[in-house]
Amino acid sequence: MGALLVGIVVIPLFVARQLFLQKTDSAPLNMRPFAVRSFAVPALLAVFFMTAATGMMTLMPVILQASYGLTPLQTGLFMLPGGLTINVISVVVGRYCERLGARPLMVAGAVIDGAGLWLLSMLAPDTSIWLLLATYMFIIVGQAFLWTSSYAASLGALKKHLLPHGSAIMNTIQQLSGAAGIAIAFSIMTATAAALVSGGKAAGPAMAQGAQHSYLIAFGMVVLGLVVALMMPKTSAVRKGPVQAH
Repeated sequence: MGALLVGIVVIPLFVARQLFLQKTDSAPLNMRPFAVRSFAVPALLAVFFMTAATGMMTLMPVILQASYGLTPLQTGLFMLPGGLTINVISVVVGRYCERLGARPLMVAGAVIDGAGLWLLSMLAPDTSIWLLLATYMFIIVGQAFLWTSSYAASLGALKKHLLPHGSAIMNTIQQLSGAAGIAIAFSIMTATAAALVSGGKAAGPAMAQGAQHSYLIAFGMVVLGLVVALMMPKTSAVRKGPVQAH
């Protein structure tokens, strides 16, 4: 409770200090990019989908070993295609982003990612590992759409003098959302599993059910991201700019 109260006091003070320093262009993190709607919308979208994505990606290897009985080597092989796929899809999405604009790709990515997380929350340890892998790959495709289009749209919307600040903001969002995603995913999984184990359920199935709850929360975050994506201004194309692929 003490930490929460400190945060409630410190955050407004930090914002006020940033706004004051911004008047003299001496703020460590310039917030002027948020005045550009085509930057602010994908930046907010990034908060939701990065929180969901990092939580899911970090929790998945743990559940594969604890609940599905995979070895560390098998877990690594399971996760490997995701890394390859996201790089390939990001290149393809980047090309279409220049032609179509970011909005339809952001919406498509949120729909794909959300549908995959919903299905993942329904899967149990007795599910075929191939269906689990297919669901995981489906989610990865949605994440590639979201990552590439949000970065291209946010940084491509800024004038040259704001690009360093926009890049710093997006990197900060990635780090903070990632940390929050891991904390949220494991907290939900651990709390649910502990309650089930105390009721007599085995640890492995209890962790799997806790993970299902975490994936469902991640689905809710992506749904919020979809609402944000629909607020993106319609543009014919995204100006080329620095895009960070993951």
